[in-house]
Amino acid sequence: MREKTAKILILLIGLAAAAALICIGFLSGAISLPVFSCSDAPSETEPDLPLVPKMPIKGQLSVYFIDVGQGDAAVLISPSGKTMLIDSGESIYANRVQKFLQTLGVERIDLLVGTHSHSDHIGSMPRIIKGFETGGYITTAEDIESDYSSAVETALNEKGVPIRKVWCGDIVEWDEECGITVISPILGCEYSQYDANDGCLMLRIEYGETAFIFTADATVHAEQLSMFHNEKELFKANVLKVAHHGSTTSSSIGFLETVDADIAVISVGASNPYGHPDFDILSRLNSAGCSVVRTDERGTVAAFSDGKSVTIEYQKPER
Repeated sequence: MREKTAKILILLIGLAAAAALICIGFLSGAISLPVFSCSDAPSETEPDLPLVPKMPIKGQLSVYFIDVGQGDAAVLISPSGKTMLIDSGESIYANRVQKFLQTLGVERIDLLVGTHSHSDHIGSMPRIIKGFETGGYITTAEDIESDYSSAVETALNEKGVPIRKVWCGDIVEWDEECGITVISPILGCEYSQYDANDGCLMLRIEYGETAFIFTADATVHAEQLSMFHNEKELFKANVLKVAHHGSTTSSSIGFLETVDADIAVISVGASNPYGHPDFDILSRLNSAGCSVVRTDERGTVAAFSDGKSVTIEYQKPER
């Protein structure tokens, strides 16, 4: 019994000594813990990659789909220099979005758009509001309140920014040369009271003979309601911002065929846990004749419209 007790004491003394050595290693810096990071967390831009693929072209509509991982954020510069920010990504991307705007020379956001109350769309917006003069804010009239939307509203009220909640058919003033039409949600229609994606804001932005459709995270249900209550021509577009990062909850075959876009931009995080974009959605986009561009593959995507056609630039060159 005494021999067994002695062995246990020796073992405990050895463990204590080892623990002491490890603590000394940490304190001296000789030993460090490995750093683990989420694949969707923001990282510094690679040294050989520009933050902005190409600067805005005067006299054209410049649209930037910023790489904010598994989220949405788009900056628009009108032909006359007016600015718009549609969503802003998670809060961890606030610095990236701010730096992007500053690189473009933006000092004032003439129109700020929050499509719905999810954090991957408006999480960093309070920081953006505090950092930039803002002319006005629009959001869906069907939104479901969240801690994130409350934080945005607080930041807007603190700076005295006017808030407008819009419905399908509303016209949003921004630039005389560009038309903005709300295509969802529909006043009088029923949307989910639990899923903010269902009643999120969908916009059509026109410049000359070209158009962009911004779908946020709109569901198939929302797509169907919008197509039923609007003229088919209202959906025709050169560029489609694919809904919900390429999830099967969105992008029905009928909707994609109606939009008939040349270019489909998917804002999505690399190696995200949801499997976005879904293979079925990529297949549908291909069948609809869309050229697909993904932020997880090409980084920030820029689209430039001269009023007749749209050209695309990328942060990351094709490999």
